[in-house]
This record gives sequence, C-alpha cells and structure tokens, in this order.
Amino acid sequence: MKHFCIPHWLYYIFAIVMVGALIWHWQHVLTYAPFIFILACPLMHLFHGHGGHDHSHKHEDK
Repeated sequence: MKHFCIPHWLYYIFAIVMVGALIWHWQHVLTYAPFIFILACPLMHLFHGHGGHDHSHKHEDK
C-alpha cells in the first residue's frame, strides 16, 4: 500500500485559515466549544493510531 504524504505547506495554509476563522467567528466557536472538546478525545484516539498501547512486551516473573 502506498503511503500518502501531505506537504508541509498545506499544514501552514490550513493553520492560517483556521486562525482567520477563529478571529472572525469566535462567538460560534465558543457556542460549540463543549462539543468540540467531547469529540476531540475519541477522534484523537482514532486518528493517532492508538499510540502508547504497546502490548508486545512480556512480563518477567522474578
């Protein structure tokens, strides 16, 4: 399977657009802030590959 790579400049453009949207529409963002935080947890867990769940280690009995 081919790995899709997003160019770094696209992240910068996205960040600039998001800052502009927050400046001009901050009242709408504040209205939905609780829902954004509630959705952020499961979305980050899904899209970040479940990092930190390394189950490959073996427990050694001493």
